[in-house]
Amino acid sequence: MIGAINPGLLAVTPHEKATVRCYKCVDRVIESETIYLVKEQWLEKFPNQIKQFNRDLEKVSSRINLGGYTLAAYKKKNKTN
Repeated sequence: MIGAINPGLLAVTPHEKATVRCYKCVDRVIESETIYLVKEQWLEKFPNQIKQFNRDLEKVSSRINLGGYTLAAYKKKNKTN
């Protein structure tokens, strides 16, 4: 699962290899400045870089535990030409 946290909005979606039912939710997550990946039932460890929904993401924080889940913050990598 990947998600975005915003005081006015909490958006989450399954990772791209899972069944995605709400592509509006995907757009909300991907448009967010910070994207949180959830390790459970998906990742063995948090990679430094990962591609999701055609976006390159780079890890910007250590893992944190919240509500029984393990999360890490990622930011979209800048595209360079």
